[in-house]
Amino acid sequence: MEPLGDVRPRNQLWIADIAYVATWSGFAYAAFVTDVFSRRVLGWRVFTTLRADLALDALEMAIWTRQGRWRTVEDVELATLGWVHWWNTSRLREPIGNVPPAEFETN
Repeated sequence: MEPLGDVRPRNQLWIADIAYVATWSGFAYAAFVTDVFSRRVLGWRVFTTLRADLALDALEMAIWTRQGRWRTVEDVELATLGWVHWWNTSRLREPIGNVPPAEFETN
């Protein structure tokens, strides 16, 4: 059994890592988010390019993993509001020049 080392309560310290693997068709990049408390992988994502979305999507999955079931419709609505804001103002979209939709419309 490995020594516990720096043991912190659940959700107090998450770590992230990105790895890459050569394939016949090019590189594959994988991002992981792990809870130090249990060493559980909470979120992961694989892309063919190394972009910020890779790590952000893995983080989004980790957050979703830890939230469990929604308590109320209002909780879902509030979470959806945050996600839509992120999508419109931060998410880079390749078909429109690697800018967020709100920025694309403004320009």
